[in-house]
Amino acid sequence: MTDTDSQIYFQELQSKRRSSKKQYEVLKPYPENIAEKDSQLKSQERQPKKRFSQEQYEMLKRCSEKKDTTEWNKWRAENPHENILLEGAFLPGAELRSADLKYAHLEGAILIGAHLEGTNLFDAYLEGINLGRAHLVGANLKHAYLRRADL
Repeated sequence: MTDTDSQIYFQELQSKRRSSKKQYEVLKPYPENIAEKDSQLKSQERQPKKRFSQEQYEMLKRCSEKKDTTEWNKWRAENPHENILLEGAFLPGAELRSADLKYAHLEGAILIGAHLEGTNLFDAYLEGINLGRAHLVGANLKHAYLRRADL
């Protein structure tokens, strides 16, 4: 290798180092951005995700309006392993007779005055649910979690 070759090589190497250093500086996060992102992540950790499916909620509302749970029960039979996520659902006076809601997550749901005669709520998570004046004749509540439930 000649002196000229080594000088060219050295210049190319320095040029690469400068360009990589510039890239680093451009990508280098600013302290205020880190603090902001950190606080966002911490607030997300404190607020657990709500267990709610808009699709399931709308299907139950449709069934309630028709006063026929056939669509829901058919869907449940076709999707037995699908989690029923209706935390905080607002269904006062719902007509859900004989609905298959086994294993459903209905924490904090509002079902005041709902017609749940013959509904299967086996092993459902009903913590904090409001079932005031609900019609529960023949409903299966075996193994349902009813802590702080309003019956």
